[in-house]
Amino acid sequence: MKTDKAKKVPCIHYEECSGCPLMELSYPEQLKKKRGDLLNAFEAAGFPGASIKKILKETRGSPKTLGYRNKAKWILQEDTKSGELKMGIYKSGTHDVVDIPQCSVHAPLINEVSLHIKENLRREKVPISEGSDFQKPSVRYLIVRYSFRDKKVICVFVTTKKVVAGLDRVLERLQAAYGERIVALVQNINDDPGNVLLGEANRFAMKAGELTEQMGALRVSVGPLSFLQVNSAQAAYLYQRVKELLGKGPYKQGLDLYSGVGLMAMHLASSTEKILSVEEVGPAALEGVTAARRNKIHNVLQLCADAHDGVMTFHNEWGKPDWVVLNPPRKGCEPRVLEALLQKPPGKIVYVSCGPKSLARDLKFLTEQGRYRLVTLEPVDMFPQTAHVECIAVLEERKMSRDEKANKKASRTSRHSKKSKGSKTLH
Repeated sequence: MKTDKAKKVPCIHYEECSGCPLMELSYPEQLKKKRGDLLNAFEAAGFPGASIKKILKETRGSPKTLGYRNKAKWILQEDTKSGELKMGIYKSGTHDVVDIPQCSVHAPLINEVSLHIKENLRREKVPISEGSDFQKPSVRYLIVRYSFRDKKVICVFVTTKKVVAGLDRVLERLQAAYGERIVALVQNINDDPGNVLLGEANRFAMKAGELTEQMGALRVSVGPLSFLQVNSAQAAYLYQRVKELLGKGPYKQGLDLYSGVGLMAMHLASSTEKILSVEEVGPAALEGVTAARRNKIHNVLQLCADAHDGVMTFHNEWGKPDWVVLNPPRKGCEPRVLEALLQKPPGKIVYVSCGPKSLARDLKFLTEQGRYRLVTLEPVDMFPQTAHVECIAVLEERKMSRDEKANKKASRTSRHSKKSKGSKTLH
């Protein structure tokens, strides 16, 4: 049974939608809960609760708690009984779409444009993908991206084929209704029956200039597939705080892994002579090159590679990094990435994570090696009303005692002696 609080939440879809499960709580209660979730995750991973409490800060609140999201990803589905078009997200544990005409956490223009598109898709009877029949020309998903800086949007229609009946008229009406507030209309072709949202082929049905956003100290392009933090205002704090925690340096060289378009690396460029920014997704790495040029940053090198290959490339080309920033997806880092880092361990590691359990697991591995100590955990609320929380963790290289140094030296000498007995010198 729902409490009286449920009647007061600022969302008409709260009863059906599972996207914002904390909306019943006051915002201070949400922040407290997220800190508690982090503490629980670290205790479950084997960290002593008392020591974690000493370094775990209060959760940093978001400047905006509603209307903060700069991107919406909508699933389109026709109701099998009524035939009505639904646009929203999957109901928890099902493949039934919850129809969401107005979402409280999206920027208002996203809601307005999305509803306009939905009404015209229905009006023009545009085919919508159903079941596994993705060979039929139809629309599958809709993505709307908004810039708080420009107050404009990009709309991406994910379709199974290039030509979909009635879609052109939907696009014409959209342009007529919103004019200059529409920067681009993009069609992404994806006929793969799997759960991958986007295909590889894009075509611009309309493009009028460029959408840009202010992300911290940097101005960046917002393309149809750009990987950017969804909370633009809170992202500014995140980048600045990582810079503060890393310190002024000066540093000779740094490594930014899982870098997206490289915004973290670019914010750290003023304190480091050269930085390698590693991103596996090609379009994101390419956007990083453009962003660096736009912001006149010349000491960040973009590398399109997975994180492990990025570490090994750094070691082979540059040696040992002074610092490493990790910002992996929610599942965390692969063990081989962490093992590779320890081959030439940096003096400081800053780990930014949106997954408390994977964060605790990875930090447990790094601290158990005896090389690092965990000095701070700072939760940052990037996603108000939801159960998710971002966290900044800082690891510093631990100073070894005299006995540890002696043991390490003895171990190296022993290994060298064993190798020398059967070795041959090559000339």
